Amino acid sequence: MVADATRRNCEALGSPERYDAELTRRWWAGIADAVEETRARDAEELLRERPGLLRSDLFGLPGWRRA
Repeated sequence: MVADATRRNCEALGSPERYDAELTRRWWAGIADAVEETRARDAEELLRERPGLLRSDLFGLPGWRRA
C-alpha cells in the first residue's frame, strides 16, 4: 500500500523515474521500527522521540540521485 501510493505520487508529480522501491521499503521498515520501539501514539510524538527521522538521507539516497 505505501509503495503503491509513493509510486503513484511520483507519477502524479510527473517524475515516475524518481520512484525507488528499495528506498521506500527501507523508509517504511524504519518508521515501523521506530513506532514499535517508542510506542508513539501519533506523528508528533514519534518525531519528538526520533527527530532524526526528518533527515532526508536517513535511509540512503534514492536511485535517481546515485546514478
